[in-house]
Amino acid sequence: MRISEVSEKYCISKDTLRYYEKLKMLKPDRIGGKREYSISECKKLKSILQLKKLMFTLSVIKEMLEVDERVDRDIYNGVIKDEDLELLKNMIAYKYDHIRQLEADIQIAKGELKAIEKKIEIISKG
Repeated sequence: MRISEVSEKYCISKDTLRYYEKLKMLKPDRIGGKREYSISECKKLKSILQLKKLMFTLSVIKEMLEVDERVDRDIYNGVIKDEDLELLKNMIAYKYDHIRQLEADIQIAKGELKAIEKKIEIISKG
């Protein structure tokens, strides 16, 4: 998929795609000087966008992607490094903790919105 197609499909600017490439988070192929995004690069982009929605920083996302790639490479080569597995486990635990905190923040926000709705209801009846 070309950069314009990826940009349109994922509602992300071409500049942002180039920035992710500059950070080495995405590595599109070059065909005739044009960027060509493979299925695996599109999946990686989808992961980046989902993690960004969860408020992860680009540096944390990049580290997660790098460790995941190393583990995949280790599995392919039949040699899994304990330190990579441990790092990946720690990152997953961090992700879960972060998501739990976001869920708690959402519950607080819902409570605040309900309180405002009740005030509006009381004022409307009065």
